[in-house]
Amino acid sequence: MKPYTIARHCIQISVVAFLCLIAAHSANDMELFRSKGKLQDVFAPEKTFYSQLAESIPMVPRVLKHVTGNLWHLKVASVLISDPLAVLEGTAASHDFNYTLMISAIPLIILTLLLGRVFCSFICPIGLILELSAGIRSLISKAGFNLIVIRIPAWTKYLLLAVGLIMAYVTSGYVLAWIYAPRLFSMALDNYFITGTLRFGFVFICAITLIDLLATRRGWCTAVCPGGALFSLLGAGRLLRLKHSESRCTQCGDCREKCPYDLRPDLQSPNMECDNCKACVHACPESALTYRVPHQKGADK
Repeated sequence: MKPYTIARHCIQISVVAFLCLIAAHSANDMELFRSKGKLQDVFAPEKTFYSQLAESIPMVPRVLKHVTGNLWHLKVASVLISDPLAVLEGTAASHDFNYTLMISAIPLIILTLLLGRVFCSFICPIGLILELSAGIRSLISKAGFNLIVIRIPAWTKYLLLAVGLIMAYVTSGYVLAWIYAPRLFSMALDNYFITGTLRFGFVFICAITLIDLLATRRGWCTAVCPGGALFSLLGAGRLLRLKHSESRCTQCGDCREKCPYDLRPDLQSPNMECDNCKACVHACPESALTYRVPHQKGADK
């Protein structure tokens, strides 16, 4: 595994761990609040993993007390960072331009304008889950089992994004939020740590993972996710791009096999759907795919 891929997976795992810690810290605070004023039990309750971690590493609760929320809306101290989809749908549902909310989307918007759809490949926990699912699918295929592949048109997610925003505007309620997997992942964590139960978010994520495993091969990210559609649109003119060199390319097709989005990087420079996972770059034996800034000299040589 290449250093770039290792680093990317480490960031993905760190995001998941961070979300778990936020949820666990919030649940711990709620439990402490409920316990105030109650008579103490004769026997002390069994300590949770989080409470043991907080005791062994005191810095953890000191840091997390300044962090609330999740990938939909995350507040660090007094700074609010929001998913652009949360801001867009919130604006459509409320019929009001909330400038504070709009400003909160700027960090991820700038990141996407510079690097493209990297939220999907570096930050989104569902991306990590579905990459693992794709790996398992590959192992099943190599074992001799033929799995079906249902091709869903990539434009489906743009249609879903548009229809969802229109419905949010008409109904003054959230629509896309209930099918946006990163938000539902955070909700599943909150429900688990606070109530000890697994609810809609968990079921939804299990369903799309199972469908991806058995039928579509990254179909959710490629063709359904409304957040992926928005990040693709925002990153259409991104600064850092993956360039295809026709003179070096031998049309071996190795990069095509590795691309999770079926973008055919052996025929042209990947478009706005590319999330810079770099799988095709690592697969190319001729170094025909490289990262370049537009108009950089030698980009197509």
